[in-house]
Amino acid sequence: MEGAVVSLDTSEETNERTDAQGRAEFEVAPGASVRVAGRHEDFRFATARADVPPEPGVTTELVLVLERALTVCVRIESHLGLPVAGARVGFRETEQHVRSLPDRFIPYRPGAMEGFHRQQRFEGQYQETRVTGADGRCCVSGVQPGFLGLTVEAPGFVLIKWHEAEVVEPGGDLGVIRLMPAA
Repeated sequence: MEGAVVSLDTSEETNERTDAQGRAEFEVAPGASVRVAGRHEDFRFATARADVPPEPGVTTELVLVLERALTVCVRIESHLGLPVAGARVGFRETEQHVRSLPDRFIPYRPGAMEGFHRQQRFEGQYQETRVTGADGRCCVSGVQPGFLGLTVEAPGFVLIKWHEAEVVEPGGDLGVIRLMPAA
């Protein structure tokens, strides 16, 4: 598949796009063990681990299979019902509906969820971050039916650390999340 983004989790994350033959190449130290993640719009991401042989110059081939998936969108509004442009929305698949976790709120801190999201991608959990447009909406592709945990951060508003939404076939609208002003 051409144009898929393949990420290699080393000391510094490395990204490559696949070529017309669906291949991406990385140079890795002999004997290394690496985690690889692949993603492409409208497809579910995939992850795998590869152990590189200890002999220099040996090529290791790893095949990631990306399956078709759904696209969902959410709208972020202020407590007054106005769209919030520029809000960062994190999407994370959860194994099951988490009834005991209500929406959790903490003070806004720019980039608070970045390291958390990067690590989870390589541990095989779907996670993506999007920024809302002028209409307060953002969309994400590559999800499966089930539950998504969302985080929302926007300057001037209280951070939503966990909001759960259910994804059903054929995807589409997850509804509206309203933000409260920061104190």
